Amino acid sequence: MDFDKDGITDIISGSYDPGDIYLIRGLGKGEYAAVESILDEAGVPLVHHPVPMARYTAWQKKQAAAEGESNGDDADDDAEDDEVDSDEAGSGAIDEAGGDADPKRADAEAGDPAENAYTDDEQIQDRVASFGSWPEAIDWDNDGDLDLLIGSFGGEVWLRTNVGERSKPVFPHDSVRLEGDGGPIKVHGHADPVAADWDHDGLWDLVVGSDVGQVGWYRNLGKPSEPRFGLFEELVPAVAGMKFFPQTIAPGELPKPGARKQICVVDYNGDGWLDLIAGDHSDLKVTRELTDEEVAEQDAEQKVIDELAGELKPLGYEGEEGKRRQALMTRLFELDDAFNKKYFVEARTASFVWLYLRQPGEGGDVPSSTETQPETENAPDGSRPADGDTDSRDAEQGENDRLTFAAESFGPEQVQFAVRIVPDPDDPAALRLDVRAELKGGWHLCAPSSGTDDSADSGNQSTTVLLKLPDGFATVGAMQCPAGEPDPHTRRTRIIAGRAAWQQALRREAVSDGEATVVVTIGFQVCNDQFCLPADTLTIPVTIPD
Repeated sequence: MDFDKDGITDIISGSYDPGDIYLIRGLGKGEYAAVESILDEAGVPLVHHPVPMARYTAWQKKQAAAEGESNGDDADDDAEDDEVDSDEAGSGAIDEAGGDADPKRADAEAGDPAENAYTDDEQIQDRVASFGSWPEAIDWDNDGDLDLLIGSFGGEVWLRTNVGERSKPVFPHDSVRLEGDGGPIKVHGHADPVAADWDHDGLWDLVVGSDVGQVGWYRNLGKPSEPRFGLFEELVPAVAGMKFFPQTIAPGELPKPGARKQICVVDYNGDGWLDLIAGDHSDLKVTRELTDEEVAEQDAEQKVIDELAGELKPLGYEGEEGKRRQALMTRLFELDDAFNKKYFVEARTASFVWLYLRQPGEGGDVPSSTETQPETENAPDGSRPADGDTDSRDAEQGENDRLTFAAESFGPEQVQFAVRIVPDPDDPAALRLDVRAELKGGWHLCAPSSGTDDSADSGNQSTTVLLKLPDGFATVGAMQCPAGEPDPHTRRTRIIAGRAAWQQALRREAVSDGEATVVVTIGFQVCNDQFCLPADTLTIPVTIPD
């Protein structure tokens, strides 16, 4: 994605520890700059829980400064500067967040660790609060810049709004938890949000993966500048009750989809429906044939391991309990390793990539998903439903559902254009010129530029329709053009897929001598998800009926 709008692809990445959001700027020609952490305006890493992060960071700086003083460092002034900096970047931002009781604000009960007892457990809680981040860049408020949605370890999705510009983003210290009609947007854990127009209505929806292997979506019921989400609708069922999913299979047996779904939403087979690609995680064991005696030994050893794991659960991390926990953990790892080597051909963590091809459903506008692997043959192609944008439908779609209204159509293999002129039976001087386009599945055009999207900045040509009228004819009003739908990849650019129509009212102002012809010139560029064909122009003469 082009994060800073310089025309070069960048990479945005979340992280497990510490949960920072990282930017890897593209330099062009396949080269990238060094990794940098995105910061908010308070100088705190752009995480989903900024208040605990700021508190822990401030405490770290104060500790480093205190250690420097106790060691008799010569850089006393630097240490003092560090203390001032930590107050400015930490306590000031924390106090601002702590003074707001709005439950949507992240962790409102912030305090200054320098003025309160800051226990080891509190340090750990603040340290891990922002662990696990799954970012998605999207223009949340339709103001032309990119905001960030961040999925969290706990399953919530948080919004960090950009109040700056696309090329110079500025993120306030606030982190706002997303809510829908059913309350806070939340999956079981490891929320991986993706913005995509799942229902083809022109608004991006929220598709979310989770730690238990479940994937679902929240329909966007709002407006382009004010998203509002409905209830959670399941797409892929959960496979586990937690983030760990043990699988035991026989040699040669294929595994099943696992937990921790990390998702990508894309039209994989070019049929006009968005599909799911999902990575997963499993604790995979491949069995070997055991004797009855070995089975009994295995059951007994498994019982010991389970009992040991049960002893760990109530133990804390500090003092004697912490030491006891560490000793038990070491012993548990040793037993588990020996157990796996003794009874299994292979035991390891494993991740696979799964493809869920979407199939047209029976009744309803959301098709079902069928689970396959990318290496297997694709399911049969399905037809794309009617475009949800009513502006791109012809007023007489029942009479002329496809490009059958012209004697011939024009254009390359990927898109066909046809043109006709229809007289008004009630007014001999009134006419209507229709231009229709029909695209093959997986291909699209850039919608006519409205002045509110980035089509011109995308490097691709917007579709234009120009008319050259003969003497004695004039246009009436503006041409009606298809609005298109947001490109699921760039969000801001609007595209035309499937079928679309342009209409222009004409009026005969004088009787012409002989046959009159309108020359229609169509400028366009046809693209798929991977590349665009060269820009092209069609010139189509159309005879005006008497």
